[in-house]
Amino acid sequence: MDALFSQIKELYAQGDDNEKRKIQGFVRELQVEFYTDWDVVMRLASGVSLSMSNLSAATHLTRLCAALSPFKSP
Repeated sequence: MDALFSQIKELYAQGDDNEKRKIQGFVRELQVEFYTDWDVVMRLASGVSLSMSNLSAATHLTRLCAALSPFKSP
């Protein structure tokens, strides 16, 4: 894992502005993919932008609704 992190940092340091933006986007996308349902709820509650695709947001919200479904009243 440390080698991977070092490689990303090295590529970022050597990249031009366009390459740096691509790396930032990839890292951001990866981070969002690791969000748990609880992370999504807390970010929505705090008003922080998630910067995630609509599909990813829909997936998280669908899982959240499914998790909460036993608590719905009939």
